[in-house]
Amino acid sequence: MSNSSWIKQLQETLKQVSKDNKSARVVLLGIGNEFNGDDAVGPWVIEHLKGQLPFFENLLLINGSNAPENFTSPIRKFQPDLVIMLDAAEMGQPVGSIDWVDWEHTDGFSASTHTLPPHVLGKFLLQELKTRIAVIGVQVEQVEFDTPMCKEVQRAGFELEKEITETFTRYYHKESDTKDNPNP
Repeated sequence: MSNSSWIKQLQETLKQVSKDNKSARVVLLGIGNEFNGDDAVGPWVIEHLKGQLPFFENLLLINGSNAPENFTSPIRKFQPDLVIMLDAAEMGQPVGSIDWVDWEHTDGFSASTHTLPPHVLGKFLLQELKTRIAVIGVQVEQVEFDTPMCKEVQRAGFELEKEITETFTRYYHKESDTKDNPNP
């Protein structure tokens, strides 16, 4: 079950953080425990994107697993304009729903299998880097140890992979078209 408004939010946010007709530097950070059922969706999407997306110098994909705070050093070195966290969540929506979530209101949002909630990590990154923060959540069914992702969450993962690939490919190719053609 999908809510396409997250795609519109992603596209609008990319437009907002672009500078002087240049594409923004973006980190996609997958958060979750790969061994806990639906909580694996964030890292799962990142690993699939690594095989789908062409290389873009302004895009950094990080599988933050269940300790995303351990990846703040490569994020700081990358100096992103935008960090998007992909995380399993308890949002009170139908299982497999995808939503763009205000990161500042993610206290209690996460499936709680990792060490820092997204709002704490977001606050740290905002203070350290003055970067924009976003969270894309996927409604979970279960996060029990040693269980697979349910079919609805896996479908949501495939949708995220497809839509993120299409959105970022269009976004970054637009910049390369502009660079290649000085008179667009």
